[in-house]
Formats: sequence, C-alpha cells, structure tokens
Amino acid sequence: MISDGKYHDNNLLDLLVFAPNAIYLIDKNYVDFEVLYRISYAEVFFILRKKSNLDNSTVERKFNIATATGLSMDKTVAHNWHRFKKLFPGPQRLVENDDRENEVGILFLTNNMEVSALEVAKL
Repeated sequence: MISDGKYHDNNLLDLLVFAPNAIYLIDKNYVDFEVLYRISYAEVFFILRKKSNLDNSTVERKFNIATATGLSMDKTVAHNWHRFKKLFPGPQRLVENDDRENEVGILFLTNNMEVSALEVAKL
C-alpha cells in the first residue's frame, strides 16, 4: 500500500479490508495486537515475525517437529504483559525455524493453529 505520507505507517492495518480465511503476512514493525485480535475474531489469519521484546509463556508444546526441515519449535503461547493480554486475550502459536545459513532462529507468531509449522515457516 502506498500512501501520501500523512498517515502514520503503524495505522495501515486499520485501512485494510481483510478476506475471511486468508493468511496475511505482516511485518513485525506493524504489529497492533488490538487489530490482530479483531481480525482473528473475523476468522482472518496472520503470520508475523516475533519482536524480541515480546514476553510470552508456553501454554502447550508440540513435540512432533521434523527438525530435518529446519523447524526447532512449535508451541501455543500466551502473552505475559498485561497490556498485550488485554489487547489480544487469546492464545497464539509460536513457530521457530532455524536459518542454518546465518545460524539464527527465526520466530513466527500466528493465530493459525491448523496449518503445519513448516507451512508457517515457508510463508
């Protein structure tokens, strides 16, 4: 989306019309948990890179991870910070994929509990 620059980039999610059952890839710099919860409630899915300062707790860990594919973690999480709990009270899924070339783990947050962890990482 291209704007005239008078509208702050962080508010772009408010302008979009979301299609039900679609998966949107969102840059971590545009994270607005209130909007993400609203679109989750409308059965719209998102995948975004997790910000390093976002604190969460494990609700459920999945152990059937195909590590040969580069996956290292797939779990359901809840936010620890009261502000985020209030804005997004439901659980989210945290998937980690190892970038072996750069030797770092890439963390993805999503509200989609149905697709495989590998699909989350590939998108």
